[in-house]
Amino acid sequence: MKTSVFRTELPYSTESVWAVMTDTTQYAWRSDLKCIETDSDTVFREIYPNGNETVFTITEKKPFTRYAFHMENKRFSGEWTGTLEELAHGGCRLILEERIEIHNPLMRLVAGMAWNLNKLQQTYVQDLKKELVRRNNCKEASASL
Repeated sequence: MKTSVFRTELPYSTESVWAVMTDTTQYAWRSDLKCIETDSDTVFREIYPNGNETVFTITEKKPFTRYAFHMENKRFSGEWTGTLEELAHGGCRLILEERIEIHNPLMRLVAGMAWNLNKLQQTYVQDLKKELVRRNNCKEASASL
């Protein structure tokens, strides 16, 4: 099983971060996705530029605090959790935890060297930060009108 934990502090409220993370209808900010298709209130699919897709089943959705789901695709299955914590000085801490089990034993060997979950989490957080800046700038521009 591959696991990764990534922590970062963001200068945004848990509400602002939550709004971006949990909105499956607004995914253009994700540089790694072609699209997201929603199957139900608790199931959605991320489709990647190469045509692969992963099915996500939401297992926990505690507003502004914890967002978790089970992931499944043809290569792996696993769990993803995003936890938000308010910081005393403002902003929030985001903790991403990911655990995956690669189905094919041969792929497990290759994935151990080539599949970097931490790098995937870094890309997600970089994209998230850009979207938070964009949304914050839009709010400021609207307020000044």
